Amino acid sequence: MPNTISRRQYRSTSRLAAALLPMVLAGGCCCGSFWYDTQAYMTWAELERGVHGAATPIDEEKTGVSMQLPALFAPAEVKAMRPGGMEDGKRIPDMRLYPSLADGENAVTIKLPGMRFAYEMPFKGEGKNVHTVYCYLCVLPKGESARSETRAEILEAVQTVAPEAQWELDKTLWEEAYSADYLEVSGMQFFGPPAPPGSGQKKTPELGKLALYLVKKEHANVLVGYRGPQKIAEQVSLFKAGEAAVPTITSKQPPKPIEQPEETSQPSGDYVLAPNTEIELIPPTGYHASNAVNGFQKQGSATKMTVTTQPNPFSATAGTYNDAFFASNNVTVTSREDVTIDGSSGLLLVLTQGDTTECILVFGDEQRSYVINATIADPAADLEPVKTALKTARKKR
Repeated sequence: MPNTISRRQYRSTSRLAAALLPMVLAGGCCCGSFWYDTQAYMTWAELERGVHGAATPIDEEKTGVSMQLPALFAPAEVKAMRPGGMEDGKRIPDMRLYPSLADGENAVTIKLPGMRFAYEMPFKGEGKNVHTVYCYLCVLPKGESARSETRAEILEAVQTVAPEAQWELDKTLWEEAYSADYLEVSGMQFFGPPAPPGSGQKKTPELGKLALYLVKKEHANVLVGYRGPQKIAEQVSLFKAGEAAVPTITSKQPPKPIEQPEETSQPSGDYVLAPNTEIELIPPTGYHASNAVNGFQKQGSATKMTVTTQPNPFSATAGTYNDAFFASNNVTVTSREDVTIDGSSGLLLVLTQGDTTECILVFGDEQRSYVINATIADPAADLEPVKTALKTARKKR
């Protein structure tokens, strides 16, 4: 029998409800099998309903921001992740740190600006199934300009998968007592850790929902998001509790102007095999494997990386990329770099011809060589992430 709570219990003081809820929710297994009495939940009148009693700092020493998280994210099983974080000696991949929407079988990662923490909570469902829900906490500089830029950046990424998605400005919460800009995306999404590289396993998308709240505070703009498989999210009232937590956000004067969290220049995801080839690399955020180009395509952009195999040794193939060849074709060599790829010699070139920019990686051994040709649609935004990704190329493990 699932654990439930009566209406009368929930009508007791909000402090007591917040304190007891994590204990009531425990279902007796190590991952937590959580249940709510929906009828009782709907009777909560206090702002703290479904909200953990203690405020959670969001890099408060840097941002001045804190809020009360839904009690759903209070148990010990919750994993708190942040940009640049490590797990088992590897960086946490973007697909896990940020919302991951499905475009067919491909994952489209929605990178949330100002990310401070992503909370991940696993639930054990029927049989051996494990379902995962998320809470995202982001802090941005104050002001309408930052709010407008944040809405535009997120919407551009979301609409590559959900063209109909739109922000609802000043959505009222809890009987018009509070408001926030709101974006909701329902559809197929990926949840939980990516499949281990080289395992041959594939992640299967599930029907899910992403809810984002952009809140204006005196000293900061705060972006709060919740995401989960639709069925399990309804069972645990994720989105009701999540919306109840939004008004608990507080903001005080930070010690210095709020800046974006620092991230390293290294790509953070797992290796992905280029279709129809034996080459894999860690693609930049927003890129997916594409059979159409035998490589990788950036969502909503003409930027692409195409992998080809040459039946010649690396030295012979690299030798054809010489100054005389480029000059005869009116191509300018912007940069030329000797690199080590997969333990062997490689050559990385950046070329321009008129308004066209390309980045070419050549590597291989004495039997064959590989060429990855990247066409760069927006050099300012795409060139450095592509160069970083190309340096991770290797033969399939």
